[in-house]
Amino acid sequence: MDDLDIRLDEYARPRLWNPNAAGAWSLLLSPAFGAILHALNWKTLGETGKARANFAWAAASFAFLGIGVGTMFLPDSKALEAGMRIAGFAILIGWFMSVGRTQAAYVSERFGEDYVRKGWGMPLLLGFGGLIAFVGAVFLVAFATFQPAPEDIAKEVRPQILAEWRKNPQLNGASIERIDLNSPDGKTFDGIVHANIGGRPTRLSLHVVVEGAMMNWSVNPIEP
Repeated sequence: MDDLDIRLDEYARPRLWNPNAAGAWSLLLSPAFGAILHALNWKTLGETGKARANFAWAAASFAFLGIGVGTMFLPDSKALEAGMRIAGFAILIGWFMSVGRTQAAYVSERFGEDYVRKGWGMPLLLGFGGLIAFVGAVFLVAFATFQPAPEDIAKEVRPQILAEWRKNPQLNGASIERIDLNSPDGKTFDGIVHANIGGRPTRLSLHVVVEGAMMNWSVNPIEP
């Protein structure tokens, strides 16, 4: 077979991504990755209906990722986290069992190994690029919406108050029994410092403002 025959033979054979490899990469890059590649393979094979079915699964996968970001605005719930993990796994299994394995069986039965394999450079570049962008977006949303709990702020500000007091010889023996805080917005915190100063129980008002990684606070005596 001369070079011309080889080129004609490759032109006659379909150019496909390995459907089994696409399914395997979906374990890391979400079912949307495999579903899109399978849809493009079906379009190459002239099966537009099956291509649409895979595009539908890809859309469902993207919608699930969007819902996952939305749950970050809800109160923490172990049940919700477990449900989202189960749902994500169910989408992957549902796609593969319903339409994913169909293409693998079809290509194996009709072509075996006799098809031109498309390269993985661009799909993986886009897949990992999308994964990095998604993780980055989740991180930004988490950072922008994070609201520390009053108990956490109390634990963080307590040693700072004591360190400031110890700079004053008259307050060197002062101690803090507990700090009660509340917050209306997750950024400003007001409450009471229950302290022991000079051997006497003392209550002080505490005001804390949290701005990103910075925390400013002030303690003042409570007037009788």
